[in-house]
Amino acid sequence: MPLQIDQLNLSFPASLGHRKHAISRLLRSELQRFDWPGPLNIAQLGLPALELSSRQSNLAIAGAIARQIHSSALQQASDVTGGTA
Repeated sequence: MPLQIDQLNLSFPASLGHRKHAISRLLRSELQRFDWPGPLNIAQLGLPALELSSRQSNLAIAGAIARQIHSSALQQASDVTGGTA
């Protein structure tokens, strides 16, 4: 199922601040790579802080964020539906 995100707010540490636009663009394509059961209607999704290195490529950082979003979204959907998402 295609993914639609109405609003996404990301906070980056100062060391990655100048790369945030590039990472955000890559994040969109990384999120599309996942299999999304649908429809998921999640009003808000909080993520734990991720340990990222400024030495990682923009793609690696986007991939790590995408994996965490996917995992958290599926977990939240499963919690709401009683494990059927």
